[in-house]
Amino acid sequence: VFDQLRPEIYWAQSYARPYSADSQRTLLAIKAKDQAALSQALSATAGNLGMTSRDFQGSQIWSMGEGGGMGGMLPIGETSIGIGGGHMFMGPEGDVENALRQAAQKGELSLAKDERFQKALGATKGKGFSFSYMNLPRTLDYMKWYMDNYESIAKKQIEEMLGDVDDPELRAWYEDNAPEMPAWMNDLPDLSLIGKHVGDSVTEFHRADDG
Repeated sequence: VFDQLRPEIYWAQSYARPYSADSQRTLLAIKAKDQAALSQALSATAGNLGMTSRDFQGSQIWSMGEGGGMGGMLPIGETSIGIGGGHMFMGPEGDVENALRQAAQKGELSLAKDERFQKALGATKGKGFSFSYMNLPRTLDYMKWYMDNYESIAKKQIEEMLGDVDDPELRAWYEDNAPEMPAWMNDLPDLSLIGKHVGDSVTEFHRADDG
């Protein structure tokens, strides 16, 4: 499988609205050398990971349930892999489906057309080996909501994790050790005010002469 992947990797993080404990979502995209060969290689190994495949609008999607693959030994939650548009996509099933749709549209919904992204891109030299962009006001908006709801989010995540746990002692231990909001979160400035005065964040990495 890895032999059929190119070195170009895209990592996208987004926040679904309305905000909830699982609003933060991550999608990984890797360019494929040979899409057909990659599909064939993945088909030969997906079964061992507990994944099932299906067709999706001319592309292929492999999914594994909430328990993860290999009898739950891979702690990666609900994960899907899709191959289409010359890429392998990995992430939540709905996000993988959207990525395959957009790949079929050949970039019509591309971030490259976003005015904020283009402005940030202009601050780079464009010759680095790694690049990142963050919509700062949107990120700060989610961070503020997350901090305001920190304890309730942690409680929900623990409940989801303990959904099938029958051991009363283990359940009691988790409930007694539920995370509490760190003190420093109560002393932060108004994050929305920061977003009004600070622009988006862009980073670019280059090799130094010594490697």
